[in-house]
Amino acid sequence: MARMKAESREQGSSPKSFEEKMDRLEEIVRVLEGQDRPLEESMALFEEGMRLSNECRDILEKTEKKITLLLSREEKEIPFSESDKPDDAFQGPFKDI
Repeated sequence: MARMKAESREQGSSPKSFEEKMDRLEEIVRVLEGQDRPLEESMALFEEGMRLSNECRDILEKTEKKITLLLSREEKEIPFSESDKPDDAFQGPFKDI
């Protein structure tokens, strides 16, 4: 248990950004897969990993919803108003093409 607490202190406060959460989650997985730990310590790491996993999933779901919303808004927007449409009478350099 003392080793886990020391590792938690090394991490500082709990991860804030998605990337920090993923980094910590990957670290937890490496520790649990690679070392024999006391049951209590392994359980605490597992619980932290589950919490981080849920937080990351929530962030990804919110991000996906936001992207979907932005894309649906863009599809509904009219790219040009009537006054912004190109003038058919335009006689630019490619008029004969």
